[in-house]
Amino acid sequence: MKVVSNIAELRALLGKWVGNSSSIGFVPTMGALHTGHLSLISRSIKENDKTCVSIFVNPKQFSPDEDFDIYPRDLDQDILTLDGAQVDLLYVPRLEEMYKPGSLTVITVPVIGDILEGVYRKNFFSGVATVVAKLLIQVGPHRLYLGEKDYQQLCVIRQMVDDLDISTDILACTTVREKDGLAISSRNVRLSDQQREVAPLLHQTLLEAAEAFDNTGDELVTVENSTRKLVERGFDKVDYFSICDGLTLGAIGPKTENIRILAAAWLGNNRLIDNIALSTILTRTAGGNNN
Repeated sequence: MKVVSNIAELRALLGKWVGNSSSIGFVPTMGALHTGHLSLISRSIKENDKTCVSIFVNPKQFSPDEDFDIYPRDLDQDILTLDGAQVDLLYVPRLEEMYKPGSLTVITVPVIGDILEGVYRKNFFSGVATVVAKLLIQVGPHRLYLGEKDYQQLCVIRQMVDDLDISTDILACTTVREKDGLAISSRNVRLSDQQREVAPLLHQTLLEAAEAFDNTGDELVTVENSTRKLVERGFDKVDYFSICDGLTLGAIGPKTENIRILAAAWLGNNRLIDNIALSTILTRTAGGNNN
């Protein structure tokens, strides 16, 4: 596996691949790699001639009161992991390589980036959109692999790629979970033993909400009951619990086919997000019971 840290080295190697008509898959990460990342990488390796992974903890997607300074980092172990996974290229840009002195350009994706996570993390999606756009320009992959765990992020990046006519296909990959249903995340290592016992109940509550909504079609009652359940089950605070259109993340309507249920809740200082698809096509009035 080649490891490069600047754009010149990156493009020199990528140029050889392009010259050989090799297909390139790309998996952007912030490191602290886990089985979720490895599932994306494995799919990329299967579907492309070459696979590039990036590791960059992006400061622009963290607010001043968030966990940038303590975000898990273990580059040496990540390199060993990626080498063992037979990744072809690891790109580890330095901060000054990614954001040159005097850089001013920021990409925002309004509407879809302003709701849900956008309400609680004001700079998050502009930071994500900017860094992903830069990485796509630098790497120029044929395919980009993203996990569905960060579902709104996936939707924001899809919108950005479509709006900017970036010629990269986006492949969404199923959330990887622990045996008890907890979505795997680099931040899970910060959960206490007690919090770790409670954490899987976020996914369980999503599943119960999907069943309740499937049975009743009553969006408002399902959201209210689910929010209350999370607090009763030990979560300290619920930022949102939303049943929405799986493409736009906007309000659902009669006969909406692609429905997603998303939630964010706190355990102490740890914020967990999760989501599931509700694929059943219901005939209903959004927010009301049609039975």
